[in-house]
Amino acid sequence: MAFLLVSIGSPVQAKESRITLERNFLPGYAAGADAPLFAHVELAQPVRRGSSAESFVATLAQDERSQRIVSGGTLTGLGFLFIGLGVAASEGNSEVGTFFFVSGVITAGGGLYCLFVPGYVETQYKRIRKIEDPHEREAEAYAVLVHSATKAKVERLSSATFSGALCLYHLIAQPDYWHVGDTNFNTYNAIIFGASSLYYFLVKSPPERMLDEYEEAQKARGQLTILPRPDGSIAAVYTLAF
Repeated sequence: MAFLLVSIGSPVQAKESRITLERNFLPGYAAGADAPLFAHVELAQPVRRGSSAESFVATLAQDERSQRIVSGGTLTGLGFLFIGLGVAASEGNSEVGTFFFVSGVITAGGGLYCLFVPGYVETQYKRIRKIEDPHEREAEAYAVLVHSATKAKVERLSSATFSGALCLYHLIAQPDYWHVGDTNFNTYNAIIFGASSLYYFLVKSPPERMLDEYEEAQKARGQLTILPRPDGSIAAVYTLAF
């Protein structure tokens, strides 16, 4: 748990630099009157290429909302079912009825919480949509995307490690009291947990894949632009973003 909290950290801030190599083509270029200009500029706004970070965050927010509604509805339904069973069982056995009733209240409470309390990405996406400056909105969306991908990676690796530990345990463990005659019980469990561990190690989560896709799109090569000038000359500008 401590490793999980430390590794998640806080969202990072997106920042980008641009190097521009500009060459003026004046009428006296053949006479050697031109002079190259090399400038390094720090940009407050990121340069966007390909799919935007905001579009990825919007997808994550929609997925999170769908999962929250399904999970919340399922838990709420099971909770009310347990409450009904508890009320029915309380007539014959008060202890069993109390157990079902308390379990139902807790389960239904968790389901209602899931239904009415938005998740992290949903909350952040609502905040991002209120930002009027498109460059600032994109920077904030990138920060949320990085934070979500980092959190998902830590959870995925934690699940892989836990499943791997269970796989190792079942490989060396002796049959327990309930499965003394079943020599394959631990072998089956070891295979299942081993496969789960391998899956978590190799298959990235959706936020991680989205971050990779976004960053790959940002690695586009520099761009050459021809710009006219008021004095009738033209300038060739090569921009490299990183």
